[in-house]
Amino acid sequence: MDERLDPEKSTVAAANYLRDLYAVFGSWDLAQAAYNAGEVRVQQAIQGSGTRDFWVLHRRSPHLLPETKNFIPAIHAATLIGRQPEQYGFHRGTRGTGALRGHDRAQGEPAHPVGGALWASRSRTSSSSIPSSGRNRHRPMPPMS
Repeated sequence: MDERLDPEKSTVAAANYLRDLYAVFGSWDLAQAAYNAGEVRVQQAIQGSGTRDFWVLHRRSPHLLPETKNFIPAIHAATLIGRQPEQYGFHRGTRGTGALRGHDRAQGEPAHPVGGALWASRSRTSSSSIPSSGRNRHRPMPPMS
């Protein structure tokens, strides 16, 4: 069996890789950008713009593709929504699964369980209504067992 298809092993591998990228770049935003775009592309963006601030790179660097420029804000949005789902129109599932359910305003009925980057679009939350988490704010990584 291809171990990349094993959810536990691939999650541990991804977490280890992110930890390694953080050690290289010293910033979770840059580590996540490198996870998405590759280390070389992020290094080129840093060298080309002379900054290690992801948000400056986001605005100015032609080296980062739109996919990567949107990846980090999506992670920030998912993190904020996960911490305070009710503030963004989500409610905890009643089946004990811990799933969040968005409210589909167009239909007036609960939407299907949602997760990840779909949360913001599913709740019709605009990015301008999501409070800023601050630049270069480092999020601790959970300990590896």
